[in-house]
This record gives sequence, structure tokens and C-alpha cells, in this order.
Amino acid sequence: MFTFLNVPVAGAFHLIVPIIAVLHPLLGGVCVAVAVVLFTCAVRLLLLPLARAAVRGERARAVLAPRIAVLRTQHKNDPQRLQREVTTLQQESGLSMFAGCLPMLAQAPFFTIMYRLFTSPTVAGHPNTLLAGNMFGVPLNHPPWCSSSCWRRLPCCRRSPCGGRPPR
Repeated sequence: MFTFLNVPVAGAFHLIVPIIAVLHPLLGGVCVAVAVVLFTCAVRLLLLPLARAAVRGERARAVLAPRIAVLRTQHKNDPQRLQREVTTLQQESGLSMFAGCLPMLAQAPFFTIMYRLFTSPTVAGHPNTLLAGNMFGVPLNHPPWCSSSCWRRLPCCRRSPCGGRPPR
């Protein structure tokens, strides 16, 4: 379905494998889990400028919100005039209505790739070794809603006795 993500997911996989190789002698079996956390932190640090831009845009929009509310009450019967006035106000303040949205949308592909990396059973046609680790005795590829006997039948244990549904 999302085959266009295979190349970036493989690239992310090849970035995280050396981290695992370095951590394995130090941490043993939990090295995969620690590498996942470190990789996630590194991605968050790289995306920090976008997150800050989104927060700045939201704050600027919050400052204009009272003035926009006044314009809405003044021009409630004339939506076209209201739109012109709001646009003029945004231009005067140097603010776009997408100021908070665009930086957040720009982050979405990175998180989609990370999600796919840590949930896909194969990467570049090979088994995903990131899912082979254990953390405190629990396999990393074991969905919490599946019974322990069906976790090997991923994705989501669809062909298992539980049918991929959470227990009731």
C-alpha cells in the first residue's frame, strides 16, 4: 500500500543498525529497545526547529484571536467582508493562517517512516531485525492485545485465535 516508503524506511534501518551494533556489547538484549529510543530522540531533535516554528505560529494566531473575534461580531452578516478584513489583519501582522499547520504537516513524513520502520515485519525484502529483540522479557514485535501464543502471526494476529482483536 505504501510502497513508496520502502526506500526511506530502508535508509532509516541502515542508520539504526550501527547504533545497535555499538550498544550490543554494552547492553546486551535491550540494545534494540535503547537504540529505538535513541533514534527517536535524534529524530525529535532534528525536527525541533519545525516544532518551534509551529508553536510560534500558534502563539501569533492566539494573539490575533481577540481581534478576529471582534471582526466576526462586526461583520457577522457579511462573510465576504469578514474574510477580507481577516486577510488584511493577517497581512498587516505578517501572519499566515497556515503558520502553525505547515510545520506540523512537514513532520508527518518523518513520523510515518519511523512508525513503518518499527512495525514492518520486513525492510528492503529482509526480516526486520529491530523486531527480534526483547525488553524485560516481552518481544518487541508482540502486540499487547494478542495472547502469547499468537504473537508470531503478525501483522496484528489476523490469522490467530484472537483474530487481532483485544481481549474483552
